[in-house]
Amino acid sequence: MPERSVRSTTIRMLLLGLAFGLGIGFAISYFPGTSKKKDGPPSVTPAPSTPEPGLLREELPEFDTNRVLAVFATEEELYVSYHGMGVARTRDGATFDPLRIGMVDPKEARSIVQVKPTRESIAAALMDAGLGQGGEPDLAAMEDAIKGVAAMTPGIVAGMADGRVLRLDGDQWKELARLPAEGGGVFRLRYEPAVGLAACTGRGLYLSTDGGSTWTQAVADPLVRDVILSPGASNRYVIATYGNGLKRCSAAGSCTAVKGLPALVRSLSGSAYGAQGFVGTDGDGVWSFDGGAVKQEVSGALMNADILDIVHVGARVLAAAGPDGFWIRHAPDSGWLPGRGLPPDSVTAVALFGGRIFVGTNRYGLFSAPLKGGDFVSVP
Repeated sequence: MPERSVRSTTIRMLLLGLAFGLGIGFAISYFPGTSKKKDGPPSVTPAPSTPEPGLLREELPEFDTNRVLAVFATEEELYVSYHGMGVARTRDGATFDPLRIGMVDPKEARSIVQVKPTRESIAAALMDAGLGQGGEPDLAAMEDAIKGVAAMTPGIVAGMADGRVLRLDGDQWKELARLPAEGGGVFRLRYEPAVGLAACTGRGLYLSTDGGSTWTQAVADPLVRDVILSPGASNRYVIATYGNGLKRCSAAGSCTAVKGLPALVRSLSGSAYGAQGFVGTDGDGVWSFDGGAVKQEVSGALMNADILDIVHVGARVLAAAGPDGFWIRHAPDSGWLPGRGLPPDSVTAVALFGGRIFVGTNRYGLFSAPLKGGDFVSVP
């Protein structure tokens, strides 16, 4: 075998070995109580808590607001954003801890997401740096790519109405970056390990591959309100626009419309490859798309509903929420069930956590109901 070919193969093997080692480090870091290899990515170290000026930590007032902006669930925690009051966190669905230190006014976190690098993040970084593209790999570029992913530790990130992007370190928020405030700031954050962190703003779609510290504009459409991220270069972004319907965009930012859908789209939930998904509209309820085929999810009042938020788990549970109420479908072939016990004209956001449904409202705070069925009750 020629010397150059042997050298290239050796470099590839070394890089893949290093990437595999980092992947194991990521996996180990997600399980509390286990040790982590010294050469793995750095763990999240809680930053020193700095009280707000004039307030000691134990003197921070309790949350006193009825307007919920966003609800987001991880496997272990539920986060609720309150207008003007910051974010609260719960691990049991009943006891909430305020998370306001470092979140200066205006405290309007419109979207919360978890950044959680995986082996897919490493593979994507290596591919972007040149591995698998033929020829001799750029060793320096790949080394930088691996280091970048290793430094992107898991964490909670919030997108603010004034364009700020904040990260939660321990129990304190720190500013990572500022995106354009014009046009409404950050409407939605989405994360896909093989692509990165995306922000839907009033100045278009922005992408970060380092967890939110640096950003580049991916799609220059000021109407973008939500996005599904895909590793595929030709189908990298499926974006919801409030005025131009649903669009599929390439990694280079070239977009084509998905025909047959309403123009006013606010929310999306779909597969990581952007081939299938659900669309929340203003005034036309929930729609689904599968490749080029689209259809409206027909179910009574849901057909004409405004849908501000939509989530699904696998192919089974699908939940939609908006000012007209809440609906849930437990299987693809089952009917939609309306939420009972909710105040009228108020629902803003939805999340599934701990076997329960949590919905935020515009004037009445947070409500919860069993996932398997039951009336919603107010969460103190």
